[in-house]
Amino acid sequence: MPAGNCLNNRATAAFDGSFTGKISKRKLSANQMMPWNVQQGVQDHINENKKITSLLKPIRSLVFLPTRGGLALRNGTLAQFILGLVFLSQGQAQTLNRSLHDNFIRLYNGTNNRALFTLGTPDWQHRHNVEEIGGWLDWMRSQTGRLLSSVVISNANSYQFIRLDGERKVTGLMLQDGGDGQFGDFNFVPFTEPLSAQELKTIHSDNPLATPLDLAVHKVVTKFMVYNKPVGLSIGVIRDGKPHAYNYGTIEKGRQQLPTADSFYEIGSLIKTFAGRLLAKAVIDHKVNLQDDVQSLLGSDYSNLQHDGQPLRLVHLASYTSRLPPYQILRPFDESTPKTAAAFFKDYSIPLFLEDVKRVKLDGTPGTRYSYSTAGFNLLAYILSRVYEKPFADLVHARITAPLGMRDTKLDLSTKDRRRFPKGYDSKGVEQPDIYGPLDGLDLLHSTVHDMLKYLQDNIAEKDPAVRLSHEQFSNMPHNEAGLGWFLYQTPLGKAIGKGGNSVHMNCRLWAVPERKAGLVCFTNVNDCDWGTLVEDVMAVLCLQ
Repeated sequence: MPAGNCLNNRATAAFDGSFTGKISKRKLSANQMMPWNVQQGVQDHINENKKITSLLKPIRSLVFLPTRGGLALRNGTLAQFILGLVFLSQGQAQTLNRSLHDNFIRLYNGTNNRALFTLGTPDWQHRHNVEEIGGWLDWMRSQTGRLLSSVVISNANSYQFIRLDGERKVTGLMLQDGGDGQFGDFNFVPFTEPLSAQELKTIHSDNPLATPLDLAVHKVVTKFMVYNKPVGLSIGVIRDGKPHAYNYGTIEKGRQQLPTADSFYEIGSLIKTFAGRLLAKAVIDHKVNLQDDVQSLLGSDYSNLQHDGQPLRLVHLASYTSRLPPYQILRPFDESTPKTAAAFFKDYSIPLFLEDVKRVKLDGTPGTRYSYSTAGFNLLAYILSRVYEKPFADLVHARITAPLGMRDTKLDLSTKDRRRFPKGYDSKGVEQPDIYGPLDGLDLLHSTVHDMLKYLQDNIAEKDPAVRLSHEQFSNMPHNEAGLGWFLYQTPLGKAIGKGGNSVHMNCRLWAVPERKAGLVCFTNVNDCDWGTLVEDVMAVLCLQ
């Protein structure tokens, strides 16, 4: 089973500044090595909770800390950061102590959080918490990897703006000289400086660069390719209701072969939007009601699916408020390596999953709190298959993909299909194995950019009553508002729908503003990808130009 559908959300946890949460039924501290699937899960959790509050104000995403709800501004730093940018723009150069710069990089690479904390001035230390800063630094290292080089871009007043080239991505650092070899403050920021001519030469793409849209998308994506270092990228966009597709990078490290709009990718948790749409269709067909008690659809053996007399309902499963565990697999198993995980999933069946569901305990009253749960959506998929007396994958085909002409969206790939399937890698560049099993029937789909553009167009058009119902808001959890399978966003461009996903091989995003007839779908063959501001930047191109 591809880990993106099973493992990335199996490990999704309550995530706070100290990087401590309930992950895989255990505590994971900031200093512990995260198992491969936990890393995927935390990234998926972060990406799902990075709410896009304004496409017009990209500065809002510059200075962020991990928090329990996602990412949040670090107290007291935004004004200083903006002030630093003003100084930079004024060109008031002042050389910063080189030893401070070198010590910061050395301690960062040495994962010596406490020593790096004490590198701050006494006033800075008084205003911050060592555990919080340590958690933030550990999260940053998970994004950048080891720093390979650093280049000072500008000196201004007491700040240095530094480009940090990491193993996994390029980021920026604002470092303030506090005197006596200490810093007065520091901030990691997205590095968005223009690419050099040499960097531009490294970009391999089929973008024809023939229209203003081509050029604008290329400007955004080339920076993403250089600064975030994915192996390959396929992106499809809808502008004024019309589709366009572009490809970058390669399908396999060591080769220079572009992916195409017909390359197969695992769609990961994007399948949750399919389940939400099918539930909406079942409501319209009078097969079920959103307020139906899940137990009534499963049988008396599931009396555990309630809390304090309040039942788990279908709407809770589809709107991320089920209070089911945040992971998918409801029993311990050896997940220490992809190989051991593959061995487990080879034999883990739907009946075994249902046995585990009978023993699970809800951690609170359903509908009262955001709780991202792949187990919940797998249970929803199973219930829909019972309602329609058809396997879930066949139901998706009959009700969604076939009517939309999505011929390349399917559960299984043939030998011929596999030739269009890019090699998949983790964030360290290690090729990942196949992890498949019987549970795939509830949560796996392969698709292509061409096919997903059809799905995106249909969601943008909102002509189907089931689509419109799936886009209605059913959860008003702060910063996690949701429809049926979709996350909902209020932006200056209008109401937006979005969903992300990842698998052991790949990572993806789907986003749209229906009233603007605009949206995007993107896939990369790296399973732990930091999308940065790519979605915001591309949506700004589609809606504002």
